This record gives sequence, structure tokens and C-alpha cells, in this order.
Amino acid sequence: MDGSVKISEEPKKTAEMLYKMWLGATLMVKITRDNQALIDAYVTTERVLSTKN
Repeated sequence: MDGSVKISEEPKKTAEMLYKMWLGATLMVKITRDNQALIDAYVTTERVLSTKN
């Protein structure tokens, strides 16, 4: 690991949470035919993986 991504939680738990969030977002897009869930998932991912943590 090069330390470029700093997270306060365990990396495995963070990865699982992000995966599940993106999975849910893709399902919501299919159901609602609106891309807002993907936009929200992207913004949240940026916050979680921010190097400012």
C-alpha cells in the first residue's frame, strides 16, 4: 500500500460498503430510470476515499 488513500475504517469493511452502495445505486437507476443514485454514490465514494481523512 502506498498510503495514497487514507480511510478511518478497516479497508475490507470500507470496500464492502462501497461495493454494496454501488450495487444498490445501479439497481435504483434500473428501477427509477434516473441517474441521481449514481451521482450520489460517486459523491459519497469521493468523501469516503478522500485523502483528507
